[in-house]
Amino acid sequence: MKFGLVVCSSTDNFGDDILSYASYRFLPKVDYIIDRENADTFIPDSKEAVAAIFNGWFLHNKFNWPPSEYIYPLFIGVHFTSNKRWGIENEYLDQLGEDYLRKYAPVGCRDLSTVAKMNRRNIEAYFSGCLTLTLQPFENIRKTKKIILVDLPENLRDHIIQKIGPENIEIITHAVTIKEKEWLKRKETVENVLKKYQSADTVITTRLHCALPCLALGTKVLMVCKFDEDYKSRISAYSEYLNICSENELLTDKIDLFKIQENPVNFHLLADTIKNKCTDFINNCIDKDIPDLPSITSYTQYWSRKINWQRNLIKSGGRDEITELYKSKKWLEEQYDSLNTELENYKKTNADQKKYFEELQTSKKWLEEQYDSLNTELENYKKTNADQKKYIEELQTSKKWLEEQYSSLNAELKNCRNTNDELKKYIEELQNGKSWLEQHSEEQEKYIKSLLKNK
Repeated sequence: MKFGLVVCSSTDNFGDDILSYASYRFLPKVDYIIDRENADTFIPDSKEAVAAIFNGWFLHNKFNWPPSEYIYPLFIGVHFTSNKRWGIENEYLDQLGEDYLRKYAPVGCRDLSTVAKMNRRNIEAYFSGCLTLTLQPFENIRKTKKIILVDLPENLRDHIIQKIGPENIEIITHAVTIKEKEWLKRKETVENVLKKYQSADTVITTRLHCALPCLALGTKVLMVCKFDEDYKSRISAYSEYLNICSENELLTDKIDLFKIQENPVNFHLLADTIKNKCTDFINNCIDKDIPDLPSITSYTQYWSRKINWQRNLIKSGGRDEITELYKSKKWLEEQYDSLNTELENYKKTNADQKKYFEELQTSKKWLEEQYDSLNTELENYKKTNADQKKYIEELQTSKKWLEEQYSSLNAELKNCRNTNDELKKYIEELQNGKSWLEQHSEEQEKYIKSLLKNK
């Protein structure tokens, strides 16, 4: 089996690269880079499964979940965010999302809030801790007296500098704009920063993925927290493994900056468990074969459809029938207005036939694409979603409409190639189309009213 490394290609948080580096250390090789935010569209060079360790924070592009069928994942050290993005909170973990996770359970969670999300969906899960706890100290790193401040608010930085002087202070941020796409160069940057943390006497930070690596590297670390909802969601599970304080405790000198406590050492049990699970996963994957993978061609075509938004609504559980009907009604009204305008124009003049001919060709091509897309969607739902009968009927209606429109446009295109003499007949057809759209719009309106009445 091939191996893939999950990387957030466009991250603005250096901690993401540290998380990728932690999983990278377990891989025997990297055959593919898998973009965390687009894991659903990952396609290997040939029809084969690609093993990958999924750890870290998921997900900005929630509509891109679940991952590709070509990925064979180990979920360990993951956090699933509830932050609202594109109108989606936790819906991406429902239906297809939860079915996918259940298939690859148990899910090793980085925090207790993610464990709770899995439990609510009857997905086997456990608190695994974070993969950065497995980092190993580098050899030949000389300790210094340096105190590194990572993403502290300005008032805290000023207070610490005033207390202990600026001589041995270094200020670092994990808020970055990474332009480098090549992983090996990003890996080198991660190692340089980690070596800097390891050489420091103390690191004081608000970043979890600065604190946990320092813990693993043996550098004294103090994590400053606000004890808010974010703390409860992502950080509270590590309160027994880290030295943690509040901003106020620092500002009121309740923390002795000259005698910061040594790190707890009880994190090693978590780290050893993670190492064993990742090692076992990799060893089991080396000769493992995953059957029944989709063909590269069909998978590529499926994901290149222009109606991708419709699939996203369905699989996230966010499809609201009434909203979609209103969209359909609006579209019909727009088409009606467009046809009516076209009809009036052609009553007045027969000019610009060449331009109209090109427009017909474009319309024909669009209808062909939509027809192929709907037809594929229809076949998929016939095979895999027995409870989607009503949706299949809608697709069949749309398919039939597209067939009629395609036939009409195709006939019109042939006529336009030969002669313009049948314009009168076309005007009559446009008038029929206009009547049909009026009737269909009225039927849609009645259906919407009945749905609203019964809702």
